[in-house]
Amino acid sequence: IDEIWHLKVYDRFLPQISEKGTVIDIGANIGIFSVKAALYQKSARVIACEPFPSNFELLRDNIAVNKLENRVMPIRSAIAGARGTLTLFSHPHDSGGVSMHKYGETNDMAQTSVPAITLADLFTEQKIGKCDYIKMDCEGAEKDILLNTPDELFARIKSWSIEWHEVLHHMSVHEGLAFFVSKGYKAEYSPITYTLYAIR
Repeated sequence: IDEIWHLKVYDRFLPQISEKGTVIDIGANIGIFSVKAALYQKSARVIACEPFPSNFELLRDNIAVNKLENRVMPIRSAIAGARGTLTLFSHPHDSGGVSMHKYGETNDMAQTSVPAITLADLFTEQKIGKCDYIKMDCEGAEKDILLNTPDELFARIKSWSIEWHEVLHHMSVHEGLAFFVSKGYKAEYSPITYTLYAIR
C-alpha cells in the first residue's frame, strides 16, 4: 500500500493506459496496483496474476470490495519462463516476499507448488492484442520471464515498470536496461525504488 498509494512507484505510466486498454499485473499480491489501475482508467481491463494461495484469496476479496469483478480478472498462476509447475519459497508472515528463489534465513522457509505459464501463454489465453502497461513485481522471476518472451510480443507492449531483484536473478540493472533498449524501448532505473521503467 505504501509503495503504490503513498510513494506512487507505479504511477509513472498510468497515463499510458488507453480507454478499453489492457494492463497486466505480474505479482499482483493482494491486488493493490490492480485496483488502482482499474480506478485510474475506468474502461480498462486489468489482468492480475498471483500464484500464492493466501494472496490470491485476498486479491479476489479486494476486487469484490471495489466492485471491479467485470474489469479485473484474477489469474491464479505464476508468470514464468516456462509452462508447468513452479516451487515458491516463503517466510512466515511475509506474503510480499514469496519467490522462486531461496533467500534470507532458509531454515523457516515453506515451499508451495503453483501452476506457471509464460507471458506468451497469457497473451494467447486472454486474447490480448496489445498491452498498454505491465507492472511486474515477482521477486526475482523477472529474468526468466523476459528472456523467454518472444520478440514479437515486446512490440505489442507499450510500457513496463519492474521492481528489479538483481540479487535474486543475477541480471544486473545495466543488463536489464540494455535488454529493453535492444527491444526498442527507452529505459531508465530508479535506485531509490529499485524500479526499472521502459516505454516505447
